[in-house]
Amino acid sequence: MENPQLICRFHSWKEAFKSPFGAVQVGETVKFRFNCEVDHPVSIYLIIHKDFQPGQEIKMIPEQNGWFEVLFPVSEGNGLYYYHFRVIQETPNGSSTSYYCNNEAGRGGEGRLVKNADQIANYQLTAYKERERFPVWFSEGLAYQIFVDRFYNGEEDGKVLHPKPNSFLYSTPDDLPMYIRDDEGEIARWEFFGGNLKGILKKLPYLQEMGITILYLTPIFKARSNHKYDTGDYFEIDEMFGTLENFEELVSEARKKDIRIILDGVFNHTGADSRYFNRFGTYDELGAYQSRDSLYAGWYTFQSFPKEYTSWWGVLDVPTLHTENPDVREFLYKGESSVVK
Repeated sequence: MENPQLICRFHSWKEAFKSPFGAVQVGETVKFRFNCEVDHPVSIYLIIHKDFQPGQEIKMIPEQNGWFEVLFPVSEGNGLYYYHFRVIQETPNGSSTSYYCNNEAGRGGEGRLVKNADQIANYQLTAYKERERFPVWFSEGLAYQIFVDRFYNGEEDGKVLHPKPNSFLYSTPDDLPMYIRDDEGEIARWEFFGGNLKGILKKLPYLQEMGITILYLTPIFKARSNHKYDTGDYFEIDEMFGTLENFEELVSEARKKDIRIILDGVFNHTGADSRYFNRFGTYDELGAYQSRDSLYAGWYTFQSFPKEYTSWWGVLDVPTLHTENPDVREFLYKGESSVVK
């Protein structure tokens, strides 16, 4: 990428620029290398931060032939780290600042040089905890992720099962999906194609023929949205997808074809429209949004009750669970009747 007399290079997939390749274990050190061909003195800074934490600005050490290097210890725990580079060029007319960042598609690899900070698209670095031992079927299997609503409708007449109130149904499977937003940019109506568990069951021969050995389903638990990451009830399968009997049949038939099924469990947050938060009064049970006396009042963090609360990436439709609360942990995974068990 060029500015006048300035050519910079970084490629997040090549070990000549970042090593080790891919995700790293917490405690490892990542070597970042940056190349810059320039006619005037230049300084390169790695700008990096973890999730919502404050950023670090680390000056890279110049080497030969326009290469710069810095070692970054991954010491702030597992999760996502976001980074880009600041390029300061000294010229006879003074200094100028540019930023080297992810490409416009946000897919990693070769990036681009931009002039303004509001044009920056960060690269991502994933950090994980210690390596775990996994069963062979998982570590050596071929996985296929299914967004259930978008996959296949197994009903003979093609009708959508139990449509949600105030929702939008596409007329054909070939329709292009779209968000239906209100004046404030919020989702006004959730839209559905009508994929369900029967549809996955009918497509098992097709999946087996492709060599699939693992099906990873996006959440199937009761929720208002089409993606179901806004859990409404952890102990109910969403009626648009079918019944517990449908799910049990799917698991049974998949195992006959040596296909395992993994469910996506969402334990960082719930839906605002859930029996636990109950912002819209959908459920008879008193939710955390409705009263300080709710059984779930301590499950969430309110800055100003009830309208200001911590949520995933600031999206109010998915309030964040207070996972340090022992009751939340008991409910999600510790108790004998927990969601995980």
